Amino acid sequence: MRHWVKLGLILLLISGLLAGCGDTVYRVEVTPASTTTTEPTATAQPTSAPRPSPTSAPTVAPTFTLRPILTTTAEAGPGVIAGAGPVVGGKYIQEVSLVRQDILKKWDVMNEKLAEMRTQVAAGDWNKAKDSWKAARAAFLSGSTLASQVLYPNNLYQNLDATLDEEPTYGFQATEKLLWDSSKPPTKETVLPIVARLVRDGNQARSLMLKAELSSLMVFRGLQNLAGGLVLFVIENGTNSLSGTSVVNTRAKLQAIKDQYAIFSPAADKLDAATNKKVLAAIQTMQEVLSFSIPDPGVVDQYAKRLRSALVASANLLKIDPILEGPDLLKELDNLRLSVDATLDGLAQDNMDITSERFSEVEATLDGKLGRSLREVDPDDYQALDTLRKSINEALFFGTSPDKVKGKQSLIDFARAVDKTITNVKKIPVTNR
Repeated sequence: MRHWVKLGLILLLISGLLAGCGDTVYRVEVTPASTTTTEPTATAQPTSAPRPSPTSAPTVAPTFTLRPILTTTAEAGPGVIAGAGPVVGGKYIQEVSLVRQDILKKWDVMNEKLAEMRTQVAAGDWNKAKDSWKAARAAFLSGSTLASQVLYPNNLYQNLDATLDEEPTYGFQATEKLLWDSSKPPTKETVLPIVARLVRDGNQARSLMLKAELSSLMVFRGLQNLAGGLVLFVIENGTNSLSGTSVVNTRAKLQAIKDQYAIFSPAADKLDAATNKKVLAAIQTMQEVLSFSIPDPGVVDQYAKRLRSALVASANLLKIDPILEGPDLLKELDNLRLSVDATLDGLAQDNMDITSERFSEVEATLDGKLGRSLREVDPDDYQALDTLRKSINEALFFGTSPDKVKGKQSLIDFARAVDKTITNVKKIPVTNR
């Protein structure tokens, strides 16, 4: 009987200990992706089951996030990718979403061709591997408008854009050298590791583009950068000359400009049809220049600059870049003042080449973001500067010979007008547009 009493007391004691340490256990449940979020979240849910370890300390129910939740500020609709990252760009949210969609479509083709190339390299089918490389490279470039901005910098690599495309050890160009090396045939042992890395980097690039926070300003910077770099591919011994795809890939870069400017073209046409037509005409002219099997690099450079200039004008028309105000506007005015001083210095040296070059900087500044900002925040001072700008042109550049005396006085008046503008801008309250 005593044994039964002792056993009962022991059982009661064990029950009391277990009750004292029986905290709630939390089970991680993955919530299915909804239509309003792009990434699943894992939320800790309490259950009534006891903890497996009686020594665990009590905790507050945690909430686990596997990856950041990305929400799109645009409503889901035609052209907006389900699950795409956020877009920052005011009234151009829809256009930016369409640009992202265009890039992702092209990079899907790139990744499909890269996967095929890996299989072909593993099988030693070098002709097919070369064809897949060509298709993948062209697909990458035809969607490269935002590549440098989205892929550099990022959390995983210092510069994925360079690693994917230009790095001498990995990427498209490293693979090209191995596939088309005339001194020795390619082997699976040398090519396959590089191609496998390229496949991984291509998929990572798509993932970053899918989740990146984009804006219309980023798009137009990308378009302008592409236009400025068109000539780099067609110079002698330029990029992709080993595979003989320099011109083809230059056309692919132009295709990116054509496809993605077309998304903004209707909005630009409504504001000013002439400005929009200049961009479309510049794209068409560049297509004609690149239609030759061996385009003249000088001609390509000339028309690429015209295309870039037209894209800048369209961006200003669309007001892609926010208006400068306060310290930012004053900084640009200070730069304008320095360009005026440099123009006066060139005239004092009686060097019309320097004078012309420095005054071109003055006009470019006044025609660009600074001028557009001044027209909105200080239209009277802008008009005064614009009138003096015309007077300087008439005195120094538009006549049969320069009137240096009148030109000098007009430049001095222009410098004083800039100083007056700076004083007035300091009095204008910043509206945080």
